Amino acid sequence: LKDFNASIDENATIKTVVGVVDVNYTGDTNITSFTLSDDSNFSIDENGTIKRSTTLDYEYKKEYNLTVTAHNKAGDSNEVNVTITINNIAEYV
Repeated sequence: LKDFNASIDENATIKTVVGVVDVNYTGDTNITSFTLSDDSNFSIDENGTIKRSTTLDYEYKKEYNLTVTAHNKAGDSNEVNVTITINNIAEYV
């Protein structure tokens, strides 16, 4: 697993892909699941794809620091740090 940085526009739609966790070595058994330290704002699927799951507001929070944990069939796990930066988009009233 490799730490990575990603960014997303604050007005991007729900379920917009933010990034994918890069699994370059799975050990003796395949990765079976991922867990995410912040599952209220983001989701992660069985392939390691992180998506936005709620409204994000640059003025409220500019950056999210997450931990993704990959689990394999043997019960082993490994963590990776993910930093997601929220891009400010001009809001016209």
